[in-house]
Amino acid sequence: MTRTLAATAVLFAAFAVSNGAVWNNDARYTNWNVAPGLKDRNGLTKIPVFLEDVAYRADPTCLASINKAITAMNADLQGCIMFDLMTTPTPSSLGKDFVWISTKFNNGTESDTCLSVPGRIAAQNKQGQRLYIKGSTAAKGGHCCATERPVMRFLAHTIGMRNEFNRADRDSYLKVTPENVDPAVAQYGMYTKLAPGQGQNLGRFDHTSITMAENTENGAGKTTFTPISTTAKVGNKPKLSLEDCFHIKNQYGCTTMTLPCDTDAYP
Repeated sequence: MTRTLAATAVLFAAFAVSNGAVWNNDARYTNWNVAPGLKDRNGLTKIPVFLEDVAYRADPTCLASINKAITAMNADLQGCIMFDLMTTPTPSSLGKDFVWISTKFNNGTESDTCLSVPGRIAAQNKQGQRLYIKGSTAAKGGHCCATERPVMRFLAHTIGMRNEFNRADRDSYLKVTPENVDPAVAQYGMYTKLAPGQGQNLGRFDHTSITMAENTENGAGKTTFTPISTTAKVGNKPKLSLEDCFHIKNQYGCTTMTLPCDTDAYP
C-alpha cells in the first residue's frame, strides 16, 4: 500500500430496520469472506494477521493493547470472524490475502497517526495490506493504542465498517467542533462526512458502536464532538455493540449463528 493510499485511509478510520452501523460502499474494498481460502466450510472467515512485533519494542503498552483488541474481537465474533495471528517471518509467502500491523509505511518511514482502510483491499493480490497502529501516549497525529477499544475500532474498519461519526447524516446526532481537532489529524479529514459512494448507512445512528471514538481522542485534550441528545452515551467499553454484531453477521453470512456478541454486547 502506498503512502498516498495510507494518507487518505484515515477517512475510513482514525470511521434496514435495526439500529446502527455504516458499512463500506467503495468498490476498491470488499469483505474478507470473498477472498480465496479464507472462509471455511463451517462459515468461519479467518483473516491472517502479521503483527510486526519489532515495531513495538519501544512501546510495550501499545503491543499489549493490540493483542488484547484481537482477543476481544475474536471473543465477540467467535464462529464468524477470526483475526488469526501468523507466525511466519515472511508474510508474503503465505499465499493468501492478509493484514500487516505496523507503525511504518512500505518505504520504512513512520506513520504519524493510526490509519486503516474499510475492508479488504480487493487488489492486494496476496501481498497484504497495512494497518497502522501506533502511540500509547499522546503524540503528533494522535494515538490509538493506550487501551484496546481504539484498536478494536481499527480492526472493525479492517472488516468493512466505517466510523459512525463520519456518517452523512451525523449532524442530526453529533455537534462536531472541527476547530478543536488536532491539526496533525485534521489534515487527513478525520471528521469529514462520507460521500454517498463511500458508505452505506444500515439503520439509525449508534452512539455505542465500536467505531465511535472518544470525543477527546483527536482533540489534543479538547472536545471534538458532543452528542446532540442529552441522554446519549458514547460507548467506552472494549466490546462490539449489539448493532455492530447484527450487521457484521449480516455482512459475513453468519445470520444463522448465535455469537457471543449477540448476548454479551455493549451496552
